[in-house]
Amino acid sequence: MNPGFPADFLITERQRAILRILTDAGLVEGGRRTDGTPFDGAPARGLAMMLDMALSSAATEQDIVDLLSWGNRELHAASRPVARSIMTLYEPPPAPEFEDVYVVTGLNALRRDLTATGHADRVAWVNIEAANAAEFVKDPVELVQKVVEDVQQRLQDEFVDTTWPACPRHPNHPLDYLGGVWSCPRGGVVARLGELSK
Repeated sequence: MNPGFPADFLITERQRAILRILTDAGLVEGGRRTDGTPFDGAPARGLAMMLDMALSSAATEQDIVDLLSWGNRELHAASRPVARSIMTLYEPPPAPEFEDVYVVTGLNALRRDLTATGHADRVAWVNIEAANAAEFVKDPVELVQKVVEDVQQRLQDEFVDTTWPACPRHPNHPLDYLGGVWSCPRGGVVARLGELSK
């Protein structure tokens, strides 16, 4: 531990709850997992803080499994029940309140597109990105454009889906969004925002 931190370094209530879940599952230094294998991962408090940060950015159960298993595929199955318990602590960010009908309609359409294309577990990202964008973008059309681009970029940057939304004509590249429609850069309009399908 950093010598500048007190021995009883403060953690939040949610981190404390995560720590209890980790302790019950044997995911602490010197502990043993439920399958009997020794745990040799991060220190428990550090892991609890890392999982708390993941929850704050709208992680999914699979993200938590990946963090708990440190990328070891053999540990995924054993980590899933612990991840499920930790996910019960997730509180989705409140939806920002917008009065402009264009913005409300656009954000709802983006949520529909995420759900229709198999990413219902990432719908909370719309709220996160909308709250961020609303801080500095006031024009309704620009705001929706920014939120769509930011959600699309996040899906790609975090390797959730590097071609979202995939072009139905050329599935190896994503569609472009502009002015309320998804378009193929090589072949024109594919669908209006909110009308994508799997």
